[in-house]
Amino acid sequence: MNQNKKNNSNIVKVLIVLLLISFILYYVDNIRLDIESYTAEKGSLENKYEGTGIIIKDEEIYYSQYTGSIKNYYEEGERIKKGALISSIFPNFQGAGISGEIDKINRAIETKENSQDYDENQQIINELERQIQKFIIEKKYEEAFEIIKKYEANEGFTNEYTDMTLEELYEKKNELSASVSNSNINIYSKSSGIVSYKIDNAEEVFDISKLETFRAGNYNIVNLEENIISKEKINISEPIIKVINNFNWYIMIDLKDIVLENNDHIKIRFKKNDETVEGNIIKKQINSKNTFLIVEINKFFHEFFNERYIDIELIIERYEGIKIENSSIIEKDGKKGVYVIGASKIVKFYPIKIIGENNSFSIIDEGSSYTINSRGQIELNNQSFYTVKLYDKIISVPEEVKEGQILK
Repeated sequence: MNQNKKNNSNIVKVLIVLLLISFILYYVDNIRLDIESYTAEKGSLENKYEGTGIIIKDEEIYYSQYTGSIKNYYEEGERIKKGALISSIFPNFQGAGISGEIDKINRAIETKENSQDYDENQQIINELERQIQKFIIEKKYEEAFEIIKKYEANEGFTNEYTDMTLEELYEKKNELSASVSNSNINIYSKSSGIVSYKIDNAEEVFDISKLETFRAGNYNIVNLEENIISKEKINISEPIIKVINNFNWYIMIDLKDIVLENNDHIKIRFKKNDETVEGNIIKKQINSKNTFLIVEINKFFHEFFNERYIDIELIIERYEGIKIENSSIIEKDGKKGVYVIGASKIVKFYPIKIIGENNSFSIIDEGSSYTINSRGQIELNNQSFYTVKLYDKIISVPEEVKEGQILK
């Protein structure tokens, strides 16, 4: 009897130990309160190329054919129409010649008003006046200036106008003054566009007329000598102003280690303003693993009209779908996939098909589904598998769980 009690007691002890061991194993295996997860959501990834583009624009520089003073009628960045008066040049010979003549008339007027009498050679004075008037009428100001200098050096002819009456002297002065104001050289715009006074000395290098001839070897980032030219005095052959067509402009770029095959258009993001536009590829040259492009752009030129180089991102491809973390991807039975927390807190493995990725994230195919919000199916090795769907709870660190595990 006592032996039976002893045996029963041992059995109870063994059962208790087994229950304790089972509970500990269950706890260790299933009670994980710190399992990290995240929700599967829609997202996108971009395969992009970052680089520096060279801006090619339709720009025309207007140069001075005279030395003199200049007046500009528009400020930097203003838009103008074709035929607009953009600048006026007042040549120096007018001030040196005609204005010098006016000074002589003023001295003669002063002499007359002070009733001073001078013995002048009337015949020479009349001939001088006739020649000067003739050249002025013919707008041969330099010849008139030469005669004035010739006779100005001869003593006795410095007051050649003093034989004229005050009325005649004032009439002559007004005539010469009018000829100065009416003989300025006006510069008109040959086309509409944006006004600029910034010359970077690369206008001829990256001339828009050379678009058809540009090749990869023309992609050359150089140090530019910038020249701001808004001023009051001008010399012969100096730039006056620049007018830039503000409708279409172009970006030249040489992509290293990227080959673009069939693209006719490409998205470009400007780093300066974080804006993205779609450009039309008008020239493409593939050389080994590199691609040379010229892309036509028709937006945001007002922000870049005075720049030659521009930091850009070329968006080669864009992927959209369910976005997951690369750290949550694991391989099982030869298939890549993730662990998902099901409705009953049971861990389940779902295969995935990656359509785009970077160092941190992947975009996966949602698969084909037959009803709204149902789980889609993907094809892997000619077999169909259910995959991750929107709003699934994906385990961040798959090494911390196993399939079939119940999470509490």
